[in-house]
Amino acid sequence: MLLNACSLFGSSQSTIPAEFAQADYLLSDANAKTWAVASKQAEQCIYPNLTRIQQQHFAKEDSYIHSQYVFFYPLEKIIALDPDLVIAPDYTSADVIAGLRHMGIPTVVVPTGTTVESVIKNVTDIAHIVGEDEKGQFYEQKIRRELETMKRLGTSIPLNQRKSVLFVSSMDGYTGTGSLLEDMCKYMSIYNAPDLLGLPPRTPFGDERVLAMDPDYIFIPSYKGMDKNLASRYLDNPAFQNLPAIKEHRVKPLPAAYLYTMNQHIGEAMLAIMYTVYP
Repeated sequence: MLLNACSLFGSSQSTIPAEFAQADYLLSDANAKTWAVASKQAEQCIYPNLTRIQQQHFAKEDSYIHSQYVFFYPLEKIIALDPDLVIAPDYTSADVIAGLRHMGIPTVVVPTGTTVESVIKNVTDIAHIVGEDEKGQFYEQKIRRELETMKRLGTSIPLNQRKSVLFVSSMDGYTGTGSLLEDMCKYMSIYNAPDLLGLPPRTPFGDERVLAMDPDYIFIPSYKGMDKNLASRYLDNPAFQNLPAIKEHRVKPLPAAYLYTMNQHIGEAMLAIMYTVYP
């Protein structure tokens, strides 16, 4: 079974014969989203104002409650599907992984891609795991061609004319220094504004820091439309009204998938961003 909300091999996919597990069940986008929604609803019911910092400093009792009711409750629905194989990213809760393995379900944890090269490796590795080596090679070659296109386009952009970009995310600091987005920027011939300013990894983008960055472009994630709260924070904030990016209408919607494109579509996402910055 693949947790397939971010499908590696397309939105419509038939059963994949795993090389060693012969998996014959694929968790659909709808079921994966149902699992995620059930988990989120349980969390909001028990911890309506939970922050990431609070969760990191949970007491033992809270850790137990959170794991039992937020993770294991929806996990039971996954176990009920009796999958032959589960492939999970390394940011999946250790409780979920332990629960799956405790039930005797083969579970492969893949590392989170933090560079373009590591994303390519994940694509080929996962393709191999599920017995689809040819598709893995196909997508690697496709990404390599897209990287070559970016390299060719970048040679026509002088260093002093390259643009700085602030990628906004609901997860503060996610797109900052040391992120996958920063590595992507190197291929796109653009500067990642937090890194250009010298901010440490995972640094929140407060008003003063945004003003100091003064990015040429600001990209707001779009989920069937620009995220209203994030857009308002930049477009309606009096502190930002003199930023050239605001005054010159260079605050752009960016499909949210591009922010989290740790899959075979990474080359497409980078080209789309590059064409937006350098029309």
